[in-house]
Amino acid sequence: MEISLTTKQTIANRFLTDGKDRAILFGGAKGGGKSFLLVLWGIEWLDWLIKFFDIKKSKYPPALGFIGRKRAVDFNDTTLEVFKKTIPQSLYNIRSQEKEIVYKDMAKICYGGLDDEININKFNSAEYCFIGIDQAEETSRSDVSVLQATLRYTYRGKVPPYKELYTANPAECWLKEDFVLNNRKNAIFIPALPNDNPYLPQNYKETLINAFSYDPSLLSAYLEGDWDAFANLDDAVFKSKDIEKCREVRVDEDRDEEDSMRIISADVATKHGDAYTVILYRVGHTIKSIDIYKNIPTTKIAFLIKRLYEQKQANCLVVDSDGFGEGVADVLKAQNIGCTEFHGGYGYEAIDQRRYRNLRTQFYDITSRKVERAMYSFLELPQKEYETLKSQMASLKLKAPDGMGRKQIETKEDMRARGVKSPDLADALVYSEYAFFVGRMSD
Repeated sequence: MEISLTTKQTIANRFLTDGKDRAILFGGAKGGGKSFLLVLWGIEWLDWLIKFFDIKKSKYPPALGFIGRKRAVDFNDTTLEVFKKTIPQSLYNIRSQEKEIVYKDMAKICYGGLDDEININKFNSAEYCFIGIDQAEETSRSDVSVLQATLRYTYRGKVPPYKELYTANPAECWLKEDFVLNNRKNAIFIPALPNDNPYLPQNYKETLINAFSYDPSLLSAYLEGDWDAFANLDDAVFKSKDIEKCREVRVDEDRDEEDSMRIISADVATKHGDAYTVILYRVGHTIKSIDIYKNIPTTKIAFLIKRLYEQKQANCLVVDSDGFGEGVADVLKAQNIGCTEFHGGYGYEAIDQRRYRNLRTQFYDITSRKVERAMYSFLELPQKEYETLKSQMASLKLKAPDGMGRKQIETKEDMRARGVKSPDLADALVYSEYAFFVGRMSD
């Protein structure tokens, strides 16, 4: 294969193919050639490993690496398509059922999503020489740590250099801490901007400006590779530094669980599609647990909520009752479980209608002000749930005041329009604050 690399891709490839253990973050803007580098390097490094281990053709070739994305469907629709366009088909065979790319009948690369239970279970026993994650800003540190632990493959006593490649656009996430701020040993950040890629259309810069001029922070991130573009924005509902403070504090008033208000909140999703159902449990202002479920029916959701409610002897329960949550609330009420319904749609009036456009905005604002004063404790949450919650909270934005000058936050439709997924965990936190308010009012 004779393929020309950009200068930045060449620099990254030099580190990715040397004789040392390396972790590389490549990218930081749109149009830098991130996915292209990942698939090309994956095959080049596989070729090198075959020679290093002196591997011969076999009916059962060894799996030497893994490439993927957070979601399997995104990998299949994007990265895998780049692979097919870049690598000559005569060199490999894709086993879609097993999610394997067999190269020259000598070695193979496993592929897929970090949301795939089959893959996750496979990682527990897998041994690889390299991993590559495309659009790694979508992942949490916990997602990737399971993969990093697989870097232990040896063959006939030979130990290879272990390699990690992460491609990403700027975001407030673990990549910024480890690579951009240089907090991880042997971690190298190689920024690649649209201007660094001579193979893009000449007008691509103007294309990005036209596409993202409505949002200066997105434009700064995607065009200039600014990793601080989303940190502590004036229009951010939550500031990252405030969320991080809540990870460090313990709220004294909540140490006595018997005397504190015990609250369960639920953000309910359909059993189809990619949305998640989230069940949050808090004691006073300490968030104790966040359970995340996918593709389960409303009857099962109601059962899980009821079981937790009874186990924790909760004082208050609130369910998002727009859409499928309404059915869950009905099931719980039919079983004599006291259930408060939260309606977060754009048109539902706030309690304080003078200041807020709708109820969702009012309780996001109340939650935000409490986060700013470090009134919550996220200390007891597992790392994965905390990072997901933090990422979702940091992604929310305020909109311009409405015609009456009232505060309003963006809708989920607004978020989808700028490529941000539904903030299910953040919503569950806000619903719990509504339950706290209702509980205090009834005291």
